Amino acid sequence: MADASGHENPSLRDHDWDVSYSHEDGHLVNLFFVPALQRARLYRRATGYFSAGALALAARGLDALIDRGGRMQLLVGCTLNDEEIDQITRGYHIRDIAAKEWGQKLTLPDDNPWARRQLGYLAWMVARGYLDVQLAVPLDENGQMRAGLGLYHAKAGIIEDDSGDRITFKGSINETPSGWLANCESFDVSCSWRGEWDSQRVNKTVIEFGTLW
Repeated sequence: MADASGHENPSLRDHDWDVSYSHEDGHLVNLFFVPALQRARLYRRATGYFSAGALALAARGLDALIDRGGRMQLLVGCTLNDEEIDQITRGYHIRDIAAKEWGQKLTLPDDNPWARRQLGYLAWMVARGYLDVQLAVPLDENGQMRAGLGLYHAKAGIIEDDSGDRITFKGSINETPSGWLANCESFDVSCSWRGEWDSQRVNKTVIEFGTLW
């Protein structure tokens, strides 16, 4: 599918995805994270732990997603630190102001990667509507929060391109710099076009995420 300038956007099918990845394979950001985001129209991520530094790691991929008008949905366990909470809150506050005064007092241009880095990808993406964040809080059988229920700790990602093709990944990796760079992590990858079993795994992951969201 072509963008507004007539250039063909890269698709998920034009990359040779492996069935699984681990740190023994090499640099996971370069092998998987950035190539996936460079082809994404929608990135949905469920993770037990999140750090804003993970977004900066994948800046090349996020810039491509933003440039094609893509979006990200982040479902994270209640493990955010004060800095992440502040950035998310600030981003939503800017978005609220923009909804009322866009084009008058507030300027936060889409096509300026420097502005994204200055504000921080997390706050900038929330402010401009490219990212929405929800916290996953375990509840008891009565729908109430209480001590002893543990943490939301599931980890999955869904990448969808312009044509509607999807890949999903599931494994040990959290959305943090340590997860993508330092820890010994691994995850399996399924492609919606790559046979019945892969298609079923992709659909199940999409349904699971949608139910939680």
